[in-house]
Amino acid sequence: MIMKTTAVFGSLQFATYCFVLCCAVVAYLVVGHWPSYNNPDPKTLFSIVLSPAVYLLLLASLASLVVYPVLVLVEGARGVQRKWHFWVFVVGTALWIVDTFYLHLMNPREEGLLSWVFD
Repeated sequence: MIMKTTAVFGSLQFATYCFVLCCAVVAYLVVGHWPSYNNPDPKTLFSIVLSPAVYLLLLASLASLVVYPVLVLVEGARGVQRKWHFWVFVVGTALWIVDTFYLHLMNPREEGLLSWVFD
């Protein structure tokens, strides 16, 4: 049971990033430019069902930053690098870090997906 829970929390970062990226691509196709803060407002672009799903996924993704390492420690940290969910967690976390910090610090005119979603 812990193994499945660990795999779910390990893949939340990557799955959430991919879902938000798909929403941004849809926004690009609808409005004709890459979304940025308040342009377009995500609440006006997506349905009442999709917006709460994005926010719930983002909150679960933030929770997985704490829960996943704890589950790895409970499961046993030895050999976790050989498991697929460890690398999916690392890649997903790296995507969020690059999207959030790199885009804000290196290119202030371009904002990341996180600032657009939390608009």
